[in-house]
Amino acid sequence: MNRSIIFTLTVVFILSFSSVIFAFTLFNKLDKEKYYKSIKIKYGEVFHTIRENVILSLNFKEFNKFLKPLGVEYIKDKNTILKNAKVLKMNINNRPKPPHHKNNNMDKFGSKLLQYDSTLYIYENSPFKDILLKELNFKPYNNNLAISFLIFIELIFILSYIFTIKKLLPLKKLKRDVEKFGNGDFSISFKIDSKDEIADVANALEISTKKINRLINSRQLFLRNIMHELKTPITKGKVAIALLEDSKNQKRLINIFHRMEVLVKESVMIEEITSGQNRLRLQNSRVIDLIDEAIDIAMIDKNLVKINFKENIILSVDFNFFAIAIKNLIDNAIKYSNNKRVEIKYDNKNKNLMFINQGEELKENFSKYIEPFFKGNLNEINQKGFGLGLYIVSEIIKLHKFKFHYFYKDNSNYFVIKVN
Repeated sequence: MNRSIIFTLTVVFILSFSSVIFAFTLFNKLDKEKYYKSIKIKYGEVFHTIRENVILSLNFKEFNKFLKPLGVEYIKDKNTILKNAKVLKMNINNRPKPPHHKNNNMDKFGSKLLQYDSTLYIYENSPFKDILLKELNFKPYNNNLAISFLIFIELIFILSYIFTIKKLLPLKKLKRDVEKFGNGDFSISFKIDSKDEIADVANALEISTKKINRLINSRQLFLRNIMHELKTPITKGKVAIALLEDSKNQKRLINIFHRMEVLVKESVMIEEITSGQNRLRLQNSRVIDLIDEAIDIAMIDKNLVKINFKENIILSVDFNFFAIAIKNLIDNAIKYSNNKRVEIKYDNKNKNLMFINQGEELKENFSKYIEPFFKGNLNEINQKGFGLGLYIVSEIIKLHKFKFHYFYKDNSNYFVIKVN
């Protein structure tokens, strides 16, 4: 599946944005653990000193002497604090209850860190004495600077994403315009008023489009002028022939002028096909009517065409275009067959309309024969013309969204139109 540049950039942005937040969360967690670990180590030593000097001797005068250097203060009224303080998620130097202690209300002994009114308290719960100390130099964990830095980084990400998407948005318009141009809308303007590489590409397309439009208009004017100049003498010739007495020469001249008129119409059709400006006028048509029209256009003897099906087959096609395609297939089949005949069959099961002639197999790959101006070597096939017959057939079939293929069987060439 194709993915646009904007979609890819959006995915990359989301992944990058999420990765930064994840990395910050992980870093913040590790930093916070490191902070409380340092507190744990510090006050582990404090409680070790308390136990050695107070719990063992219970000499409060000596105890007060070393409180100040430790940066703590003894709290006598501890009930309110113990009731409302938040217990931090750690215990320092927890110890099991001594075996000789008979107070069943105590589950464990040790020290805890408590926080109350943004102040840190150290609580010693021992079998001998409960002690609550206030930390005088406590600085709560603060990650405001890190959060501000995260917000700054994420803002840069967002602004960069918005700026990049804004710069790439002209690509969407350029893509739509190229598609419209490819579909035949030659009035599209690719011009972009900016000074970047996308604008350079768009403006280069604008210049190329103008050149292409000039070439197309010149070609159309040239061809239409030729068609007009050819139609005038053909019309005058037909009028002059009508004034002649009936004779073999008159009939011959009528056929010649009729053939020239058909060639002019085909030339107009080729111009429409190659310019991509043709519009199909679809209608339900009987295949037998299409074949009759093709035979009339080709001006060939109906006895040379064997129609080998009885079904009343109806196709939704442009009658004039499809008749030309059938005419070219019949014409080629008769010209380059061994017996100068063509057989037309219809495979109702596979929906295949087949044109069959006896002769040698195509020497080149079939795709070569449906290229414009290609002349093969099967019985000097296409050597007498311009090499456009099968190309026109192929293009008309493509316009109808049918399929055109070839195979060789039992000394016969099968040119097949798959119409389903």
